[in-house]
Amino acid sequence: MGRRYRNGHWTIDYYSDGRNGPRIYYSVPRSIQDEDIVKKLEEDLIGASKGLKGKPRADTTINDLCPLYLDWFSRHRGSGTYKDVEGIFRLHFSRIIGHTRIVQIDNHTYESYAKTRGKELRITTAKDPAKAKKIPITNRSINKELAYLSGFVTWARGEEKYVIPEITWEKLPEEGKLPNPLSLEDTFALIEAAEGVTKPILMLLYFDGLRSREARELRIEDVNFDNMILRVKQKGNTWKTEPIPEIAVPYIEEAIGDRKSGYVFLSRTGGPVRDLRTRIRDAKEKAGIKRPIKPHDLRHSCATHLTIAGVNQRTIQKMMGHSDIKTTVKYQKLIVDDTRKANTALQDAYRNVASNKDSKKKRSTLKPQTGARSR
Repeated sequence: MGRRYRNGHWTIDYYSDGRNGPRIYYSVPRSIQDEDIVKKLEEDLIGASKGLKGKPRADTTINDLCPLYLDWFSRHRGSGTYKDVEGIFRLHFSRIIGHTRIVQIDNHTYESYAKTRGKELRITTAKDPAKAKKIPITNRSINKELAYLSGFVTWARGEEKYVIPEITWEKLPEEGKLPNPLSLEDTFALIEAAEGVTKPILMLLYFDGLRSREARELRIEDVNFDNMILRVKQKGNTWKTEPIPEIAVPYIEEAIGDRKSGYVFLSRTGGPVRDLRTRIRDAKEKAGIKRPIKPHDLRHSCATHLTIAGVNQRTIQKMMGHSDIKTTVKYQKLIVDDTRKANTALQDAYRNVASNKDSKKKRSTLKPQTGARSR
């Protein structure tokens, strides 16, 4: 009985259900080498076998704990993020790693999941089912899913007191996908062409850099015309304040009317605006803009145009609500890449001119001199 360390890993020897149960030899994951952690894990195993209240069970799996986590998540995070996380657990985690014990989650769990997902395909969405295609799962998607798994692990450690080894798994390399902002001319033309509540929503996406959901689900109680500020509920159920663009005030007031509470921008059914893409498509066609536009492109345009104007990156980070400055710096990279392209174009033009001069010089040396005597 007790814990033993042999051949590079720990084992725990204990009786389930006290002396009345069978003797169990539990093999601790090799990633766990710290004896203090093993000792805590041993206490959890013995406590669970005795049915002590509040002690996490050592044989609990990811699938076992998932409903409890999702219930907690629904009360502490936004509805949009919850829908995404619930789908990942239901469709992928449950079948790939769902039977993994909580206390055995380690780097191998992450690697196994990433490897399995990397071999799978997803079907693209298309209006015509015949045009739908099967394409590989991107590293970006896999990294996002594993970030959700890390959130689950953090919760299990903190809220449920499970002893889980530190995860040192590194993200998969992602393709350098940069934002695709609109030009100033297209941005203003799009906003001008928008009608009804679509116009002030687009103004908030661009002038305040709000996400689509943040603008669409803005509530009247969070609009303060006296101080000209908005209280915005952002990702992670956190809050930020943004100034109300003066140019948008009359449109926001018109959208609110005499109402004292509820959503600022209502659809024809009386609920919050949902299908912003269709509204943007209509405005785009009216403005004569050819390129595709998504709601998030206006947020990208806001950050990009502010970066071009020389606004401090920390200020832009705060305005965008980015938790990591690296997310903000990508807009600087976008400008550097554009500058590099322009610089390369100038160099190519210079080389062409230089090449033409050399060609003319060579031709002039080969041209017979007038009055030269033939031999």
